[in-house]
Amino acid sequence: ALFANSAPTTSSSTKEAQQQLEQLLLDLQLLLNGVKNYESPRMLTFKFYMPKKATELTHLQCLAEELKLLEEVLYLP
Repeated sequence: ALFANSAPTTSSSTKEAQQQLEQLLLDLQLLLNGVKNYESPRMLTFKFYMPKKATELTHLQCLAEELKLLEEVLYLP
């Protein structure tokens, strides 16, 4: 919503914004389908740890590692 509200109002940029939002929607649908995939036993046992306060680079590196594991579970490109 923030992206759409801050988009310029020219027709070419509106079309570009619409295409980006459509791609985002497809990406989110793909992610949702992966999360709803209860056929995968890995999905049922995956634990995701999100740091409460990411104040140091090591926290962000840890988060990147966790997201990589999640990406592998969901088989995202």
